[in-house]
Amino acid sequence: MPCETLREIGNYGFTVEIEPHNIENEYPGGYYDSWTVGPVDGTLSFRLVYSALPKSQGQSVFMDDRRGNQSRADYVWLFYKDRQANANEPFEIEVLLPGEQVAKAILVKFTIPKLSYQLFASYLYSSEMTLEQVRERGDQRGTDEVQAPIPDQI
Repeated sequence: MPCETLREIGNYGFTVEIEPHNIENEYPGGYYDSWTVGPVDGTLSFRLVYSALPKSQGQSVFMDDRRGNQSRADYVWLFYKDRQANANEPFEIEVLLPGEQVAKAILVKFTIPKLSYQLFASYLYSSEMTLEQVRERGDQRGTDEVQAPIPDQI
């Protein structure tokens, strides 16, 4: 399943969050049951922040023959606009997760559907853009996980 890749991710501040999907039940007397549902390694989300001044010297990315060189902020803005023009189309990022030895390609999407350039720049330069992992049926991109069995009774 081909898709676009957000380039230059390693030049940004990047935070990884993991949200496991568990069903937990507590019973009288201290009894407890817990099941993992969905992917056993949970859903990943990423916070992207760019700690440099907009249009700083030497901070450019070659986009393509039509767009030429762009500042990294403009590159991410145009990338965001292109994804939104395609119904928040998922895209790929290559990430070296904490504790891992090899970078993985992970399918993600932007979590904020409506932005002005000013708000976008504010998120990117100060409070972080959030990307959330998505999975398409049959796509094992960026994962070697096992799907947790669904319990017979919940």
